[in-house]
Amino acid sequence: MDAQSELVRRAALTPANVNETEVADGLIAGDEAAVYGDAAYGTHARSARRRARGI
Repeated sequence: MDAQSELVRRAALTPANVNETEVADGLIAGDEAAVYGDAAYGTHARSARRRARGI
């Protein structure tokens, strides 16, 4: 969600046989100051990728 406009910027739907964490990185545009999510999304690799992008 965009902090200023409060509009959803990206969304993804997955079938029941695909874990939603598999598409999580594709939802990050790259210009975010912060990303919030459930603990299931907080892998070490994903955190490292966000840090490398300055998020």
